[in-house]
Amino acid sequence: MRQFVVVAALLVVGCNARPDVACDIVNKSSPTPTHRCSELDNLDPKQKKDAENACPLQDGVLVSACPTEGLIGLCTLVFDGATRTIYSYSDGGVTAADSEASCKQLAGTWSDGLFPDPG
Repeated sequence: MRQFVVVAALLVVGCNARPDVACDIVNKSSPTPTHRCSELDNLDPKQKKDAENACPLQDGVLVSACPTEGLIGLCTLVFDGATRTIYSYSDGGVTAADSEASCKQLAGTWSDGLFPDPG
């Protein structure tokens, strides 16, 4: 069964919950590999379309939800009623400490990637 992720201690992403838009960006060919994924929720139709169009421009792929394999943590940001959750991965060329520091600079809520598997 897919792992579930607790976001900001109150928001639970369950097996039927899907973000409005999820964009997975993996670049392993650069000198410093990167891997991040963003989920966006509570978007109006124009914001959703704009986010879907922006994903491939960032060399991303639209996915139904961000993967949890290799997750080191996530940063949740709330702006204008919308929620953006940025997933950081162990194959992304950053440490959990670096990702957490970046999250806090953005006034986001950091959660580490150590979530229990609900079975």
